[in-house]
Amino acid sequence: MDAAVLYAHALTGTGHAAAASDWAGWAHTRSRHHHGPEHPTTVRALGVLAAALLACGRPRPAAACYRDLTAVLTSVGGAHDVRTLAARADLAAALHRAGFCATAHGELTDAWRTRHGHVGDADDLTIRMLTRLAGMYRDCAEPHLATDHYRQALHLARSHPDPLRQQVQHAATRPPRHDHEAVCTHRPTAHSATPNLYPSS
Repeated sequence: MDAAVLYAHALTGTGHAAAASDWAGWAHTRSRHHHGPEHPTTVRALGVLAAALLACGRPRPAAACYRDLTAVLTSVGGAHDVRTLAARADLAAALHRAGFCATAHGELTDAWRTRHGHVGDADDLTIRMLTRLAGMYRDCAEPHLATDHYRQALHLARSHPDPLRQQVQHAATRPPRHDHEAVCTHRPTAHSATPNLYPSS
């Protein structure tokens, strides 16, 4: 089962996400049956399955898997555990891809606040979450919020070595995803009620 999980992970990374989801789904079902939901192999398989589903354009089942993964990781490591919060960020990404924009914004904002309150600004995961939140705002036609959050993420990433700094720089220059327009349910206004974590001075 471990080999199947590794193979599924490799398939996802090489663009064969549909096949990866089959392998990861099989590994997760078998491992859960034999070892239970909190066994490391079961947890890894669920994470790979979620990523594969998202990569092959199935964000709703991916979100369901990420929600299950978040629940398991919370049970195993607690709400402040880095793996739990990373899974919540991935859950938000899947929800956003599926068009549940407000829920996605709220999920990622809450995960960011949890991590920020625990370790502060300069943590890698905090910066990655902030960058992803900026990307969501950009794709949901909230350019001012996106700019403010990218600006802060770039500022915080300056003290970090590559590849984090380069990843944030690349994300900040990427244009909006036009495929999100078809599913976007966010309705920006001139005075958006969306909370700004880092408002401009």
